[in-house]
Amino acid sequence: MSRSCLDELEAIALVERKLGDEEREAVTSHMDECVECQQLVAALARATPERRQASPWVAIAVVVATLALVGLALMKL
Repeated sequence: MSRSCLDELEAIALVERKLGDEEREAVTSHMDECVECQQLVAALARATPERRQASPWVAIAVVVATLALVGLALMKL
């Protein structure tokens, strides 16, 4: 069963490292396939640089989002 997209509160909770292990795993699995959620989390991470430094999950989300965007750009070539 596929998970729905993150709402703002879930994305903020991810950025702030407030999700439990199970929920974080579900969110990051969804983000593997969802460019919109990747962009949302990446934007939040950029808006809070001090939190980005404190959270390896946010750094991972930013990398995943960046790679997805690069992949989309390459597909359009």
